[in-house]
Amino acid sequence: MRREFGVSISMIGDPRGVSSFADEPFSAFHAWAAEAGSDGPPENVVPGIVPVMAVIGRTADTAIVLAGLAACEDGVTVTVEVLLRRGDPGEAELSPNRGWLHGAPVRVPLRVRFADGTEATGPDSPFGPPAPSFDRDATGPTPGVTLAFRGSSSIPGRTRLRYWLRPLPPPGPVTFTTSFAERDLAESTLTVDGALIRSAAEQAIELWPAGPALPADASPPADPAAARAAVQAAFTQAFTGGTGDPQAVLSAVQDGPSLLATLALLRARFPDSVRTARPIVEEVVFLGPDRAAVRFEIFYGSRSRSGRRIGHAVLDGGRWKVTRQTYCQVMSWAGVPCPPPG
Repeated sequence: MRREFGVSISMIGDPRGVSSFADEPFSAFHAWAAEAGSDGPPENVVPGIVPVMAVIGRTADTAIVLAGLAACEDGVTVTVEVLLRRGDPGEAELSPNRGWLHGAPVRVPLRVRFADGTEATGPDSPFGPPAPSFDRDATGPTPGVTLAFRGSSSIPGRTRLRYWLRPLPPPGPVTFTTSFAERDLAESTLTVDGALIRSAAEQAIELWPAGPALPADASPPADPAAARAAVQAAFTQAFTGGTGDPQAVLSAVQDGPSLLATLALLRARFPDSVRTARPIVEEVVFLGPDRAAVRFEIFYGSRSRSGRRIGHAVLDGGRWKVTRQTYCQVMSWAGVPCPPPG
């Protein structure tokens, strides 16, 4: 089953009639606001709403609906609804119990394909997850195409699944593919013109700068550009994953030798996360000639688990390093303690 919608389609039906919950009026903005934050839509943006709502696939008693798209330059929130005919014997299976809500994104898998051939799938999808991909630039790697499952809500017979798709798709068709084998709903597709999504993203409104606020530059070093590059290099060395020499990794951290046991424990407990960790330094401001504040984010695999954070760097022995406090804060996210300062 295949359906296509281009620029000429504005909306199919009344969104409230198609996909409202009795106690949860639907809008694409509500879905955006519910998922804003770490590894999701940016909290500082009012998104542009993509004017498309349509059935992806249906049978006599089951339907999967693309219920909403909201976009900004960072990505797109995708809302899918699963509906069963009222009174159907299987309606109770979609009741808001923990088993269904946790299993829904696997039982009703979602795949998104861009015009350039790149694809993203939901978590644990039988379509197969995308391979992690990173493109490096001066400030660190950028994650590849991802479709992160962000949550669900349900009443009997109707379930809403929310995803965060990034990056913004390129021009051309964007194809959504799903199925529901348990309900005999075969693989079905819906194509939306990427121009609609990109046009909506241009209407997004940034309320304030992204991430935690940084202080203004105070007394920068004599060569701010070189110092900024050195701070970025320190964060990259300290937080890039792998199994390299721990002493070399910690040479970029203030009082690094005292943290060898901490790094060893982290690697032992979370080998996959450590192996795939990649930091992105977004901005550096100088609080003085020997101290800097840094807004950064850490990705694990192809997803961010840290969100944007503020850390610090110091000039230590003629070299810029991540402060001990910042490094230990990151370790604390995994429940790995640092020893008291010597």
